[in-house]
Amino acid sequence: VVIIKGDVDFSTGNIDFNGSVTIKGAVLPGFYVKARGDIIVGKNVDDAGLEATGNITVGMGIAGKGSTKIRATGNLKAKYILNANIEVEGSIDVEDSIINSMVFANDKITESSPHGKILGGEVIARHIIKVNFVGTQSETPTIVTVGRNLTVERELQEIRKQMSQYKVATDDIMAKIKASFGTTLFEDPKKFLSFLPPFKKKACLELLADLAKNNNELKKLALLGIKTEEKLVLDIDPIVIVPEKAFRGVIINIKKRTRKIDQDIPNAKFY
Repeated sequence: VVIIKGDVDFSTGNIDFNGSVTIKGAVLPGFYVKARGDIIVGKNVDDAGLEATGNITVGMGIAGKGSTKIRATGNLKAKYILNANIEVEGSIDVEDSIINSMVFANDKITESSPHGKILGGEVIARHIIKVNFVGTQSETPTIVTVGRNLTVERELQEIRKQMSQYKVATDDIMAKIKASFGTTLFEDPKKFLSFLPPFKKKACLELLADLAKNNNELKKLALLGIKTEEKLVLDIDPIVIVPEKAFRGVIINIKKRTRKIDQDIPNAKFY
């Protein structure tokens, strides 16, 4: 465990720790701290970045001007989040507020303060979001979403991208085969190949081998896509809990359903 007693401000750049790290002070602008373990920050994270394979705990707040990025395989705790981009595989526990930020937790997001609020930006959790106030009377654009798993959605997006690339390559091979040998090749490939001169036979076999390889990869990706989609199954029914007030103008997304609140709603549960 590395312990840094002061602020991380001795130069602008990156630090990569092969283990956990405790920073007694703050992480100041321009720095990116990466740890193969937990990260504990005693004060603020200000327009900087953190990435941990474990948990991240920030004693004060996380703030920035648009370049603050936090990534954690575990959980995140902080007093507040302002103008930041945050993604964690576990849960997020914020004491006071989440303001104008893009925040995702693969489990739940909770705020413990009686005045805790989500104001502006988009906050996404796979299972539960619980906060006392959502939105403002001035109808600042605020989106609250549950029932989504961004990690799996990205995996699916990458699989579909690869499938699309293989399909394009397969269509290109088929076009070459048809242009050079016609469509009768597929009626009886062995017989067709037996009549070809050696150099044409070799070219045809190479194209057929590429076609078989691409089709095999497409089958593998299709099976991987099915298995990946199974990860989207939720452990519990997603819910948004707002004990105090959800203000007019807030957009609530639950799975594939959307509701824009048309009047202030006190003590609400959306499911």
